[in-house]
Amino acid sequence: MKFLKKICCGMFIGVANILPGVSGGTLAISMGVYDKIIYAVTHIKKEFRESLRILMPVGIGILLGFSGLSYIIRWMFLEYLVQTHLLFTGLILGGIPEILKVIEISGFRAAGIFVFAIFFLLTACLPLFGGDTQTVVLEISMIMAVKLFAIGVLLLGPMAAGVVTGVFLIANLIEFLFKHHKIITYWGILGLIFASPVGILSEIRNFSVDFFTILTGIIAFVFGILIVKQLGEKES
Repeated sequence: MKFLKKICCGMFIGVANILPGVSGGTLAISMGVYDKIIYAVTHIKKEFRESLRILMPVGIGILLGFSGLSYIIRWMFLEYLVQTHLLFTGLILGGIPEILKVIEISGFRAAGIFVFAIFFLLTACLPLFGGDTQTVVLEISMIMAVKLFAIGVLLLGPMAAGVVTGVFLIANLIEFLFKHHKIITYWGILGLIFASPVGILSEIRNFSVDFFTILTGIIAFVFGILIVKQLGEKES
């Protein structure tokens, strides 16, 4: 993936962190750059230049998306709420085919399906609590752990907060999972990706729509999928 392409991925990841119900980490997974960011963080000392080639453009993109595009996103929310949510739903679901290719290598096993179900149910049920999700997460330790992993805060949260030690510790943990339990990890990722639209669409469940909104919403959804196919990296 070229430098500009990585910046574009970073911009979408940064913008995703502005939207209610959307996670930049989940979007990074869908675009196929999450594991590469993890690798770059854990190997930054041994492979500094190579790590910098990944982290710098993605980081620039995240900053641009998070800060520079905040006003545009705010306007889109005011004028095109449904379409904006469906655009990011498409961005997230667009990465599913590449993840399925990884899973199909070892076949569809019961353990993987079980992990998928656990991640899907816990992630999908969080929006049903209502109110402040962070408060709920703090009260329920198991859901907290799954939610942190599911929305990508394991990497992007500590990084944003400047907790460098946390970034390296958690990045190494995730790299361990990718290296030694790759298929099971991807089953969990698949569960959270399928569940993510529940949180996104719950934000617009009470919003009245007309034919124009439905039509443009579908177009935005398809456009999101196409963006991921163009920007995303194939899993290996």
